[in-house]
Amino acid sequence: MWSDEESRILAECWMRDTLNPNTGNSQTHSSFWGTVRQDYNSKVREQRRMDQISGKWTKMAKDIKLFVALYEKLVKDLPGGTNDNDIMVSVKKAFREQQKKAFAYEEAWRVVRDCP
Repeated sequence: MWSDEESRILAECWMRDTLNPNTGNSQTHSSFWGTVRQDYNSKVREQRRMDQISGKWTKMAKDIKLFVALYEKLVKDLPGGTNDNDIMVSVKKAFREQQKKAFAYEEAWRVVRDCP
């Protein structure tokens, strides 16, 4: 089981290693996830294997991408003056209705939401 904090840390590590100008997308799959694993494990008590980390990110990324799509659509369609809290309530509700589950990665989404 992953805590919200562990998911957020994983998102931070993924983003940092993805945006690293020295390596970027020129790494092999195993090299990239090895770097993310090393970075992640240096920040948490419970050490994780590379397959656990990449598997968790795959699951998180799927839900985050769906959430981003819903967020962007709702932001575009909402009337002016709608505050951030109202937007989040609406997007979470839409996600729950569409996916039949709550969105579990808000902190991770906040980390990666502006990632290119």
